[in-house]
Amino acid sequence: MGVPRTYRKSREAIASFDGFDLASGVGIKVFYAGDTENEQVMSDVSFYSKNIFTSGKGTTTTLTKKLDVDFDIKIKNTMTINGTSIVNLPMAFTFLNGAFAGQAQFFIKLRKYSDTTETDIASNNTELISGNNNSYYRMGAFYLDIPPTKFKKDDLLRLTVEGWAKINTLGSGDGTEIKFAHDPKNRTEGWDSEGDVPSSLIIQMPIKIQV
Repeated sequence: MGVPRTYRKSREAIASFDGFDLASGVGIKVFYAGDTENEQVMSDVSFYSKNIFTSGKGTTTTLTKKLDVDFDIKIKNTMTINGTSIVNLPMAFTFLNGAFAGQAQFFIKLRKYSDTTETDIASNNTELISGNNNSYYRMGAFYLDIPPTKFKKDDLLRLTVEGWAKINTLGSGDGTEIKFAHDPKNRTEGWDSEGDVPSSLIIQMPIKIQV
């Protein structure tokens, strides 16, 4: 007796995922974010990013956006995302030449870009991170609750990273530097000299299994 066509199709779909929850009918696909020569992208295959990290500097005493970076992947076939997503974001917050106190905050936003319309899907953020004359490296884990969202061919799935920062006292040193890493190959040159925080920016994407 041959294998039913629908069963064969679902087996093929499951095989393309990195994990799955059959009870929910969702497969998990892992995407890596990084730089190419021309743009910021996501890929389901790891690659050497042009830059290991992106940084921004500032000397303002009010919380101000220093980073705003979009990582895109073009959708090849119609699909629906729905469920729980985890984003691992390597983050850092440092003080420059005499600056000794400040705060930072990171935001993760998942978006759909279709034709000329950008639509927010889900978002999350860290608490306000306070620092005092030290360098802070940490791996963030952001939970995203994704509602059913359908993509057609050539739509863009977009991951946006924002970084906000401030110093507590105007004129204190050279201010703050806020940065995040995004190298799928986990290089740490110029990143975390202690090697405790990997440099890969990863998102787990829940995709409805087509049967």
